[in-house]
Amino acid sequence: WKAKRLIPGDRRAHQLWQKHLVDVLAAEGFTTLKSDPSFLVHPVLRVRISAHVDDGICAGEHDQAKALLDRVSSVITMKVSEALEVGGTFSFLGGHIRKIKGGFLWLANPELIDSLSELTRTSNCPVAKTPAEKDAHKRFPETPVLLDKETTGHYVEGVGKALWIGGFRGDILFALTQLTPHMKTPATLDWDRLCRLSRYLRGTRDLPTALLPDSSMTEIRAYVDSCLLYTSPSPRD
Repeated sequence: WKAKRLIPGDRRAHQLWQKHLVDVLAAEGFTTLKSDPSFLVHPVLRVRISAHVDDGICAGEHDQAKALLDRVSSVITMKVSEALEVGGTFSFLGGHIRKIKGGFLWLANPELIDSLSELTRTSNCPVAKTPAEKDAHKRFPETPVLLDKETTGHYVEGVGKALWIGGFRGDILFALTQLTPHMKTPATLDWDRLCRLSRYLRGTRDLPTALLPDSSMTEIRAYVDSCLLYTSPSPRD
């Protein structure tokens, strides 16, 4: 059998669809971010579009955004929901987004956090105050003790859940950078770090991320929590 068209799940299908979508929007004046090709910006209309395969969010002035989507709809068949008003909520990529005055609240799916707690068996453990522990490696032998096959499967599944949650929770991104490099051969230290993250998420289960754009801002300030920066003697870190 030979497929006449690309089907969902095929990597090429995603790549070609993304290219087609970008080409259509580029004709309308959009450009993509270098850091994220799925995020498109119109520099004149000040309309932003975040596309995740065939799901997307469009943000901007209502009349301009609506006119733009109407034009794009003549090329790409799409279903457009009603504009979100203050107090309104909708689901996107498994999370919940709520419109508030001056911005939005993003909340990761609480059920996904509960699922991670059950997977790591940390539902009844004390919650953690931070997503990562500075000197966790000191509690483990220098020679890594690899997980067994079953626990490795749980680790890979757990990191996958955590990555999905990370799309709504910027406070766990550093912890995720400690987990993802060891997906192939995780050790007891990695499992401990995943459990730590799970306990932190359970304690902040209903903590939303506030997005409050301010057009008067002329600079971006970044802050680094230097206490989490350390040199590990382990070659795995």
